[in-house]
Amino acid sequence: SSETEAEAIFKGTNDDRETNNQFIGTQKLGFRFDGKTRAQVYYAYRIKRFIPEDAERNSVNPMYGFKFSRAFGDKTDWEIGYRYDENRAQSPRQSYIRSTYDTEFKHQLTKKDILEAGFAYKPRLYSRTLRVGDARVPRRDRKYTWELNWQRSLTRRLGFDLGYSFEKQGSNDPEKPYKDHQVS
Repeated sequence: SSETEAEAIFKGTNDDRETNNQFIGTQKLGFRFDGKTRAQVYYAYRIKRFIPEDAERNSVNPMYGFKFSRAFGDKTDWEIGYRYDENRAQSPRQSYIRSTYDTEFKHQLTKKDILEAGFAYKPRLYSRTLRVGDARVPRRDRKYTWELNWQRSLTRRLGFDLGYSFEKQGSNDPEKPYKDHQVS
């Protein structure tokens, strides 16, 4: 299968907790090996535009990746993926290379209940350097995200989700590590 997608986001995304305008074009190619196993490769190109005061953060982001998914029986699905992207900003200070390794496990507990668990690891290498001891080294961040979500259907069109995620970032920049808990 082949899918082409265009998207425009105005004033926000929570992927990097940024407020900007984004324009994204994506091309996906998928292959179904059998009724339970699928693979997809994709390429995307994103343009980010910030307010004039932050214009040095304007960038383009070429990215590519793959997803592999497998169904186990009628109730359980597992997906694994990888994405490589570059943030080519007007200012080298805002430029970086990032990889994303992720996996998600989904299980239907009952006819009305689905449990999802996911994990992502996102190492990021910046082009800017910082002083560590007596040397200047590129800034490196490592972000980990764990998610757990329960979906409950009340009727065919009405239901609710209850979710929790924990995000932790480590960095060789002492001002950049953080932890974040989110409940949804």
